[in-house]
Amino acid sequence: MLKLRHYQESAVESILDYTASGKEKGLLVIPTGCGKSLIISELCRRIISEYPYVRISVCTHSQELVQQDHDEIMEIWPECPAGIYSAGLKRKESHKQVLFCGIQSVYSKAMQLGHIDLIIVDEAHTISRKSDTMWGQFFADAKTLNPNVQIMGLTATDYRLDSGNLVPHTFNGIAYEYSVLDAIKDGYLCEIVSAKVETHLKTTGVHKRGGEYIAGELERAVDTDELTLACCKEIVSFGANRRSWIVFAAGNTHAKHITDTLISMGVDAKCVTEATPKNGRKQIVEDHKSGKLKCLVNNMIFTTGYNNKMLDMIACMRPTQSEGLWVQICGRGMRLFDGKENCLLLDFGRNLDRHGPIDKIRGKNVSESSGEGEAPLKQCPSCFEPVYAAVRMCPACGFEFPQNDLNIVSKPSDAAVLSTQIVPQDYNVLSVQYKKHAGKDGKPDSMMVIYNTLSGQIREWVFFDHPIGSIPRKKAETWARNRGAWATSVDEALTINWPKPLIVNAIKDGKYYRIKNVVFDE
Repeated sequence: MLKLRHYQESAVESILDYTASGKEKGLLVIPTGCGKSLIISELCRRIISEYPYVRISVCTHSQELVQQDHDEIMEIWPECPAGIYSAGLKRKESHKQVLFCGIQSVYSKAMQLGHIDLIIVDEAHTISRKSDTMWGQFFADAKTLNPNVQIMGLTATDYRLDSGNLVPHTFNGIAYEYSVLDAIKDGYLCEIVSAKVETHLKTTGVHKRGGEYIAGELERAVDTDELTLACCKEIVSFGANRRSWIVFAAGNTHAKHITDTLISMGVDAKCVTEATPKNGRKQIVEDHKSGKLKCLVNNMIFTTGYNNKMLDMIACMRPTQSEGLWVQICGRGMRLFDGKENCLLLDFGRNLDRHGPIDKIRGKNVSESSGEGEAPLKQCPSCFEPVYAAVRMCPACGFEFPQNDLNIVSKPSDAAVLSTQIVPQDYNVLSVQYKKHAGKDGKPDSMMVIYNTLSGQIREWVFFDHPIGSIPRKKAETWARNRGAWATSVDEALTINWPKPLIVNAIKDGKYYRIKNVVFDE
């Protein structure tokens, strides 16, 4: 057996303690590329060594991952009494003690598989909160056979777009968690950095379903000759000194279009979609992992479970509302490899602006999402009036904006991939608004300050109505003192002619800003 890293040992011990305490449905959260196969292998080995008759099912959502998990555990622990149950892999070894399964093949076969003591779910974020699913049926039938069956999940992203955080709805608690930043600091993952791409894949007019862009509408919006050519030119330019590339497309046709465009530019590129024959897909993957193939273009095939340590450039030509999908995409390039300093991310879909640093994404309860928010602003070049980005004619002076002003961005995105890469920036203030913001759940009202900039609205809240001596009230006192005035309430603050701000120095953290300093007009 290979020697476990410190966090892998802690993960195994934590899972064993979690299950021994009688708790059900524990979750292990560990970044992509941090050796979950070794954790699974060691967990199975220790359990079976202590309880020789225990049966374990390692279950996941794709046949490629079933095969990968099985092969990796056999390499780590050759004596493992393991088998595979997957129709796609043409193997149905139902009586093996450690059974690697595809959920599509076994969801209705729990009774045939027999008594199972522990179900380990790899890529546990694929489990929906709903009970009437393949996962729900499999768990229920397994529990019928064995009321004491334990369920343990492993994932890099403990949340879903459709149902929010996995805990406490799908899993009862987190048994162990190891962060991306800790993995980078400890030297087990390489850093991922972003480049300032000029091309912007717009989503104007694309509707959403279940919180995500409707696939067909999204593909039609981004799959144009002009945009594909512009993106591919940047991919080729940035990838000149990169060893291995992967491109994420917005659809099958889009993926083929990208591949053909890259090939026309002299790039050794191949495309994989769900329509790609099994044998052909296998060969393409092998060539990419070995370095024979420079660029792999795909549509939603390799967002999870794809292990290519050599990969050092990711080009995402797919805007997404899914935080989990975005983190999984970024995670493909963070594995270590000899001579690999970092992985370069080309975010044509502006996902970093949408979601923020990947290490800060923690999911949310679906009920918390209101769908409200302010539209971004732009400045009229004629009268300098701030107007909403979607406006085609300035309401102040009648200036008509060009019809293609949303395709190629005038200011390239410089959003950070990791929170450690964020630095404060200066934003020129076009105008400022002061509004009363009603407190929720009995909390005092506050004054909302809205700084309108070319990059959008930067907001802060000033708490004049909070109790004297409280931290929010002390911050309000400092805020007012820095502006040479004072107010005893929000209502009074709204009557004051506050100094005109010229520049806001702030850190953009996802959709929101943290203000560091404000420069005023003298």
